[in-house]
Amino acid sequence: MSDNAVPLADTAWALPSLATLAQVDEYFDFLASAGYDQVWLSYFSLGGLDIPNTNGDVAARLRNGQFDLSEAYANQVRAILDRAEQRGLGVGMVAMWGVSYLNDLTSGACVVNEGPLRASNAEGLGVQLDELIGDHPAIEMWILGGDNWCDFTQDQEDPQVWANLSAGLRHDGSTIPVAYHTPGTRRGQQKFINEPWLEIVAAQTGHCVPTTYMRLELEALLKLTDKPVIAAELRYEAIAPTFTDCPAHGPDDPVLPDDVIDDVRGALQMGVDGIVYGHSERWQWGLGSDGSGGLGWPSVKSSLGAPGERMMLEYLANTPTPDPLVPQPPDIYGESARPTVGQAPLEVAFEVYSSDINGDARYVRWTHGDGTVSFGTHLFHTYENDGVYEAYPEVFERETNVVVRGESITIFVGDENNPEPEPEPEPEPEPDTVKPESSIGRVVIDGKKFQISGTATDDVGVRAVRVRIRDNETRKFWHNKQREWVDGRKWNSAKLDSRKATSTLWSFPFSHRVARGSGDYTVIVSAVDLSKNFAAKPWDSMNFGPAVP
Repeated sequence: MSDNAVPLADTAWALPSLATLAQVDEYFDFLASAGYDQVWLSYFSLGGLDIPNTNGDVAARLRNGQFDLSEAYANQVRAILDRAEQRGLGVGMVAMWGVSYLNDLTSGACVVNEGPLRASNAEGLGVQLDELIGDHPAIEMWILGGDNWCDFTQDQEDPQVWANLSAGLRHDGSTIPVAYHTPGTRRGQQKFINEPWLEIVAAQTGHCVPTTYMRLELEALLKLTDKPVIAAELRYEAIAPTFTDCPAHGPDDPVLPDDVIDDVRGALQMGVDGIVYGHSERWQWGLGSDGSGGLGWPSVKSSLGAPGERMMLEYLANTPTPDPLVPQPPDIYGESARPTVGQAPLEVAFEVYSSDINGDARYVRWTHGDGTVSFGTHLFHTYENDGVYEAYPEVFERETNVVVRGESITIFVGDENNPEPEPEPEPEPEPDTVKPESSIGRVVIDGKKFQISGTATDDVGVRAVRVRIRDNETRKFWHNKQREWVDGRKWNSAKLDSRKATSTLWSFPFSHRVARGSGDYTVIVSAVDLSKNFAAKPWDSMNFGPAVP
């Protein structure tokens, strides 16, 4: 165990499927010398069951709806675990990455709960994982979940999947603790915290969230549970996410070293039980933050000892206890009243959201404007008489003896006090009848590998581009996920440079060596727009392949 204030882990989720053992040795040497306690890995590839490791072994096959794990792949994982143990590193092992395996992502969009991992096969998966690697002393926790951002409402994910998987991992009495890696929203962070199988909350606060709001999210979570809470995915250093809801860190505004140290300091001050670092070039083993491209190991190697990482390591090694919180006044970051217009007696629901970096030593008083006051963050008040009232909240912080007043909200009661008539309903938007367009621009040949690319356009925005590869001799179609030729007219998903844009480039890799087809192929492409309109026929097509002159 290091001298860090709390256990420190690094994330290299994709290492088991993409790294050679020589690369693992060099990477683990760095972690051990730098002062890390753990490394968090994903047993399965983040890209699907059919992605082989560097020995050419896939992790598992689906047979009659059940997982059949490969012993050869497991032996490679055990060799990785051996190397961690030799250097005194513990491993947090993701049993199966939630967003990739709970959902069907093949169309380029999330089809929730239609992935290969189901409640019906989760326990059997857990049993096999336990039998293949569960006895290894390097594994310090099993990690379930895995950033399931597909479940946008955070109420569709089935806890029985994880309950069954946990039962399988412990079928022979194993005592390795089980954590749940959450989605990066406050509601997501609080998922399943009362489930008996969940022993550690691995809270992901997200890559778009500045330190102030990260503190608020951890504060809310820590109030709800006595289970250990790990800051399991703070903002990754150097990441510049292209999420549409991430204005703070877009492509031209990456996460900086100061952001890294601010997050670590803030998480410690909130009282977390562990810190998990991440780097943009490391979590997918050099594939880049969008999951494709990149330089692989050279990118990983160049990220070791990044500026923010060095600052974090020095801070944790020299900070046996968190920095004390400097008393500060509370902060009101939202208030609301609903409804604000109506007839007497009018019942209004008042809410206020406030934070206190020093803890929860605060209380809220609402002044309703009719001569009455109420106390509480969420309450109801009834206006008995017609009139115009100004209501506002005040947050009192006991430690600093400071009062902060929120914004006033005007309440209109009675017809004469209605500020304006009810607005006319907005007209229904015109249906989107314009179909997207797509074209094939080129096929680049590198030996027996082909990079097929082109453009797609739409007046509303491009949702996905579908690619169909036909073997002109056998008349079969390539199934990219299964890595085999099938009789049905199979569509595969291309990678978009700018999803939801009105114009984007797309690309699709195809390997003649892997496919082992005739060499005479036709590629057909069709786009889908945000209104789910499909490109009109005839779709663009092109012949290619080593047998095509």
